[in-house]
Amino acid sequence: MSCDKDDTNVDSVTKELLATASTDKTVANGAEVKFIDLSLGVKNRVWTFPGGDPATSDIPEVDVVFAEEGEVLATLEVEYVDGTKESTEFPITVFPVLVADFTASETRIKVGETVTFTDATIGDATAWNWEFEGGTPATSTEQNPTVTFNVNKPVTISLTVTRALDGSVASVEKAELIQVGP
Repeated sequence: MSCDKDDTNVDSVTKELLATASTDKTVANGAEVKFIDLSLGVKNRVWTFPGGDPATSDIPEVDVVFAEEGEVLATLEVEYVDGTKESTEFPITVFPVLVADFTASETRIKVGETVTFTDATIGDATAWNWEFEGGTPATSTEQNPTVTFNVNKPVTISLTVTRALDGSVASVEKAELIQVGP
């Protein structure tokens, strides 16, 4: 008997395409999406990730980061030991990076005056949570709230935004943004 002989009968090898992605949505330049191929009877595989880093791979498990927002169709094509091929697709939605920001209608006011805050967030936020040091109201969930300040000191304003579609959260704090004086 020779140890070089391959007794594998390719017709009896179990073939099955088993692949998954860790999510069907991600954020551009954000978290990695893990793609895993657990297919049986595979001779070769080719992953394709349009707009991804890496763009292609031939390993069973690969982490990919997408740089551009939009709809992406990642694919896996496997070639089985018997020469047949099969493929599957993974639609991924890539959201823009969520960046919290805002502007204030005034930055120097007298005690008792109001300031309107305008949301300038990038990335399609769907919820806003404001905190106004020394303000009335002290908090707000409006997108563009108006606040009265009855303290005689510089005040800090904070905004946390959320995007419901993918659960992204971003925050910004502007220390001593509003100078409130007599």
